[in-house]
Amino acid sequence: MIALIVLVALTLAGLSMVRSVDTGSTIAGNFAFRQAALSAADSGVEAAFGVLNGAAGNGLVQSAPDNQVANKYYPVMQATDANGIPTGITWSSAYTLSDVPAGVTAVTVPAGYDVRFVIERMCTGAFPVTDVATKCVNERTTDASGGSVGIGRPRFTGATKTNYRVTVRVEGPRNTMSVAQAIVAF
Repeated sequence: MIALIVLVALTLAGLSMVRSVDTGSTIAGNFAFRQAALSAADSGVEAAFGVLNGAAGNGLVQSAPDNQVANKYYPVMQATDANGIPTGITWSSAYTLSDVPAGVTAVTVPAGYDVRFVIERMCTGAFPVTDVATKCVNERTTDASGGSVGIGRPRFTGATKTNYRVTVRVEGPRNTMSVAQAIVAF
């Protein structure tokens, strides 16, 4: 009788061990899919860079920085949710990796991952933006000739490059979704 009770206890312990190992494997697999989706987001940032800059200077920045393209490009920043992701975007209509201009090397992603991105010029106010120097977030150049806020600090002089926020959304296997943002300047 005691041997049967011990045998039942050992069987239950073995079953719980199998279940624990199975759960650990599932978690590790899901984590791997999530990491692959996050890595694929880099390709979206590279593609957005290609769309903004273009080959031979014929990108969005040079050709039409004030032309809004719904769900793809916005010349002013859009409203965001609590996580900083633009709201009101129909992701099925957003840029894809196939929208990269000719002459720009497209980055490939593993099969099963859908990479989409939206570009926003980091400007505030009403559209159209008439004063890019004061209404947009700009990179500034330094002037080493003198004057600064602190000793040894560079003095900022003029706006040279406008910043753009790229939001990339990647959907992958097992309902994996990853969102990443990057700031690029032109």
